[in-house]
Amino acid sequence: MLRYLYRSVSDFCYSLIANNDAKITSVEAQLISTRYSSRYILASEGYPALYAQFTNLCNKAGINKCPKLAVVESEIMNATRFYTGIIAVTTAALKDLKEDELGFLLSHEITHHLQRRTLNINEIFRSSTSVLTALAAVGIAGKNGFLDGKSIWGLFKTIALFEMIANLSNSLLGYPQRIVDRMLEQDADRGGLLLSGNLDAAKRELESHAKYVERKRSEIELKSDIPLVKEERTESAPHLSKRERISYLEHVQQQIDDGKLDHSRISRFW
Repeated sequence: MLRYLYRSVSDFCYSLIANNDAKITSVEAQLISTRYSSRYILASEGYPALYAQFTNLCNKAGINKCPKLAVVESEIMNATRFYTGIIAVTTAALKDLKEDELGFLLSHEITHHLQRRTLNINEIFRSSTSVLTALAAVGIAGKNGFLDGKSIWGLFKTIALFEMIANLSNSLLGYPQRIVDRMLEQDADRGGLLLSGNLDAAKRELESHAKYVERKRSEIELKSDIPLVKEERTESAPHLSKRERISYLEHVQQQIDDGKLDHSRISRFW
């Protein structure tokens, strides 16, 4: 009963933001432009081979209607699934990755599409936390007379109160939120391997991305003359390290070899 209610609520939330039209909407255009650039094209219109590969992977995942796939002109080697359902892959990724490596990258984002119920609930929880924090700050400030309009000091007290509650909220809820984010990324890697079926290609894609990140770090350091502090990846970090991802993929591959996993089960996870 609870599972049915959860699916119904999350599907309704997704229906409010999703757009199944063949064209890129203004909201999606804004999302892509903000993240990458304003130069993009639907893969179905300009990249037939890429779109055919993407469609085959969607069919393999059991998706009846493929999400839209956009190719964005950008030097950032990446792919992203936005909350409206559209998936964007950059020209840098198309240039630097081989076909089988690109297959893993696309499969990873397709799995995020299958995760949309959990992703939407996760984003709603994240947004509602910020709203509730603001309401709590205003409520406490009003009750204690900070907003009586007599002085600007009350406004400063309200802002300080908001910051305090926000920090407390982040401390209490930030950790489990990051754990959920890591779990979703791990499952996307699992789905990526199940769909692409090539562990070696998945490892090469992760290696290519790590080299890209290191190259960009070097470029920034050369321009600023200030060495960047390397991020320490711990169990509470929102993103998985390359080593963690490869280790997990090897574990998934072992399950596949043992007959415990196959691509026909991927749509059942979500």
